[in-house]
Formats: sequence, structure tokens, C-alpha cells
Amino acid sequence: MKKIAILIADDCLATSITGPQDLFSVANNIWQYVEKNNAENLFDIQLVSHDGKAIATSSGIVIQPHKKLADLDYVDFLLIAAYHYDSETALMKFVEQQRVNHSDIHRLLQSGAMIGAYCSATFVLADTGLLNHQLAVTSWWLERLFLKQYPLVSLTLDKLVVESNRLWTAGATSSYLNLCTKIVEKLCGQQLSNQLSKVMLVNSNRLSQLPYMQFPLAIQHQDMVIAKCQEWIQSNLSINVSLEDMANKCAMSKRNFIRRFKKAVGETPAFYLQKLRIEAAKRYLESTNLKLEQIIEKVGYEDSSAFRRVFQKQTSLTPTGYRNKFSLAQ
Repeated sequence: MKKIAILIADDCLATSITGPQDLFSVANNIWQYVEKNNAENLFDIQLVSHDGKAIATSSGIVIQPHKKLADLDYVDFLLIAAYHYDSETALMKFVEQQRVNHSDIHRLLQSGAMIGAYCSATFVLADTGLLNHQLAVTSWWLERLFLKQYPLVSLTLDKLVVESNRLWTAGATSSYLNLCTKIVEKLCGQQLSNQLSKVMLVNSNRLSQLPYMQFPLAIQHQDMVIAKCQEWIQSNLSINVSLEDMANKCAMSKRNFIRRFKKAVGETPAFYLQKLRIEAAKRYLESTNLKLEQIIEKVGYEDSSAFRRVFQKQTSLTPTGYRNKFSLAQ
């Protein structure tokens, strides 16, 4: 029997506890059905907290864990439940509070366990130091905060689930479904994982969160000169905006402009412009029936091949594939 533990704490999302718990329970049901009720359960699922006391989820549901985290002598997979936060400050405060669990998480990994986290819980795992110099993924909207807090982690956003030396991370919100089915596959084989995916309606072909990413249009810094330039860029996407145009708008040399823009925004002007144009194209694909050639022109591209190449790199889908998946106009 494989031992699964879910580490829970106050203000965690209820679904980050009950969702994985239900998924592994359904896997047990499938196994019992296949084996004609003659086999024991594949998974023993336990809820653990730091002190073994009941916790209240962010929605007010009170859950009693089975034991303390420190009382776990061995587990095949420990999943850290995701925290429901309303600000970056609140998230980082929660992460600090979870440092009482670091030694036990280290201990379980050293004993051979796999450790998993998704969404905001990836911050808890990263804070242990175990993800340093390892490949990991987190929620796409938390990218900048994650990189700021944990610069030694090799962060990627073009995958939905990442495994690195028995450390498993996944992206936003519902990615726990894909993470847990991957764990079932790892522990019990692909056949059961495939059956579980079908029963739970988990899209096993959903390999990336890039199609769901939204580029923030709001200004998130205090440099008003660069902020005005960003607003000007957003209003002039259809024209062939050059680096020189942007620098002149700010009355700076190109070198100084690039340095100051990157300091304020976190990326180069050219990459920012590229992401902005792709984001605008996504909105047109979602909400209009404009032909692709018209959209390409509206977002300032002259070379359709270059546009298609950049679009697929940033979203993991072709423009047509993106429209088919997300179009409201259709």
C-alpha cells in the first residue's frame, strides 16, 4: 500500500485538501473494481498538520487531521496544501509560519518520499531550500514574486507539472489534478493513471499553463517616466514602434532607456512590446471574428511568419488553436 499525506494548515483552500484526497480515493475505487474487490486499497491517504490540531480552511470548513507531521515515519508522497491569499504580504507571512515544518519535510525527502506542491504552496516548498538549483513551476501570476524571493530556483512557466529529484511542482489552481495523476502514474503505472484521468475528466494532454497566462497591463512600479512610456506603447501597438521611438519619448539615450525600463518593468523594452502585442492578439482572437491577417496588422506585425512563431512560443498554441480553444465570438 502506498502512503499519501497532505500537509494542511489554517486558511488553506478546501479543494487543495479534499480534491487530492478524493482523487486518490477514486483511484482506490478503480483498483478495487479492476481487481473485483479482492485487493486492498492502493493508497492510504492521511491528513497531517504541524500540531495535529483541527484547521479551518479559507472557506470556514473545519478539518481534523489524522496526526502530526512529525509523527509520519515514512510516506511515499507528501503534498503541501495550497494557501488562499489575498495579497503578496499575506502569502509571504503564511510561508514564514510554515517554517516550523521545514525539518520534517527535509526528513521525509531524505527517507525517500516524494514532496509535491502547486500554486501558492510552491512558495512553502521553495522556502525550505530544497528547490534551489532545481527546475520548478508555480502559478503564472506569481512569477515575479517567486523569482524575487527564490532566485536560486530554476523557474519555468511553459510546463504544468515539473519533477526534479523527487520534488514535484505544478502551476495554478486546478493543476493539482494533473500533479496527482502523475503521482499515480509514478507509483502505480500509466494504465491506472489513464483510467483515473478518464473518470475524473482530467485532461492529461494539458501540459502547459502558457495558454492561460494573461500579461498584466496595469503599471506595477513607481517610475512615472517609464509608466507614461508604457501607456504610450499600449496606445500605439498598430504602428511600427522602434526602440529609438521609445527612448525619444522618454528623452533618454537608448542605452539609458533600456537600463531604466528593465529596472522598472523587469524586462527589456523589446520583450515587453512583444508580449504586449501577443496579449492584444489573444484578445482579438477571443472576442472578434477578425481574420488573422487583420489581427496581425492591428498589433503591429508586418511578418505573419514571425508573428505565428512568437505567438506559439508564448502561448504553446498556434493562433488558430488558441481561437478554437478560447473564442467567445464563435
